Amino acid sequence: MTFREKFHKDFPKKKDFNPASKWCPSAFDYEADWTCHPTGRDPEGPDCDACWNREMPEQKIFYFCDGEVEKCRNSKMCFKNCAGNPTEDHCRHTSDIKHAKNFVRTPGRSRNFVERDHARLDGKEIPITISIKPNQA
Repeated sequence: MTFREKFHKDFPKKKDFNPASKWCPSAFDYEADWTCHPTGRDPEGPDCDACWNREMPEQKIFYFCDGEVEKCRNSKMCFKNCAGNPTEDHCRHTSDIKHAKNFVRTPGRSRNFVERDHARLDGKEIPITISIKPNQA
């Protein structure tokens, strides 16, 4: 999907609008800050239409792993296989939310994943939850 296609998907009422006439993709958090300039202002910079027609990079989310992923590519470097002495080189992450240590499925029809974390406020532990829909997993 290009940045332009993403814009039109997010703003269907603006289907005939050219976002390159006003903004950069970074204005919509489609990518990290990207400084592109119209050709008239900066001959070295990319053309704005070409900028919006670029393919969006695939976003990958990593979670803190439980070490139970069956067909893990990093099984030899898994923190569970380090004889109780993990180092920085041992793998502790997964892209499979079903094996995320700090996520659990909610009961009921939605079966969303909920992150369980704790914060401290005035010495009291306060649970924080973040929901992720299954189609994002």
